[in-house]
Amino acid sequence: MRRSSGRILVLLGIILAIGSFVGVMSLMRHTQQTPAEAPVVTRRVVVAARDIPAYTKLTSDSLTTKEVPLDLVPPMAVTNVYSVTDHIALTNIYADQVIMETMIATADSDDSLLPSLSVPPGMVAMTIPVNEVTGVAEALREGDHVDVIVSLNVLDWDAQGNESKPEYSAQFTIQDVEIVHLGSWAPPVPDETTSQGASSSVLGAGGGRTGGTVCEPLSIVTLLVEPQDALVLKYALDTKVKEGRDAYTLVLRAKDSDERYTTEAVNQEYMVQRFNFARPPFIIIK
Repeated sequence: MRRSSGRILVLLGIILAIGSFVGVMSLMRHTQQTPAEAPVVTRRVVVAARDIPAYTKLTSDSLTTKEVPLDLVPPMAVTNVYSVTDHIALTNIYADQVIMETMIATADSDDSLLPSLSVPPGMVAMTIPVNEVTGVAEALREGDHVDVIVSLNVLDWDAQGNESKPEYSAQFTIQDVEIVHLGSWAPPVPDETTSQGASSSVLGAGGGRTGGTVCEPLSIVTLLVEPQDALVLKYALDTKVKEGRDAYTLVLRAKDSDERYTTEAVNQEYMVQRFNFARPPFIIIK
């Protein structure tokens, strides 16, 4: 009996050993067949640290960075906080949203996407119509400085309210103002390409077109002026409309010239006295 019991125990030991060996081999085989999980590749991008309203300046306090899985990084995502600091948001940006280049006005896009960025504090931009004569034969370019000559038919009244005969008078008024834009702010629509335009890199008139497109004549100019001077331009513009004539003319300044001119208004009396025009005789009516 004891010998039979010993054999049974030996057999049980052998069976357990075989079972353990089979289990270990199965586990090893399973481990070899299951590949190790690949690490997630990320990229550090700039995100909003808080909500940023449209048309407000991005500051270092309103921006932060975050690691984002590479396959979730949107195209044109910004990766450097300092590259967009002090730029203007073109749309509402929400907290933790990835900042993309299309969301902000860059140095190259400020003027075209957000014209108000071209206007310094304390100044206003005002647009006036011009033609070949009043617009210096389309010689004007963005950044040029001009003076404005205004011509009026001046009236006077005496104490009894009698009106004088209108007398023409021309005078330098607003001086040394910058041209901030030529033509419409809307993006130009390319027309047919000309060989002359294609070989030229000079800004064309009527919107400053480049790239060889046909340009329409320059018809409007936007000036940077002080608020009070904007009223002067408005007065001259209304005079032009009311009297149906060119009541103002732009004259182009030399580059980097900031001289302020003191001039005497020119009317008939000035012309007669300075250039010795002959005065006509009076006609005596009997």
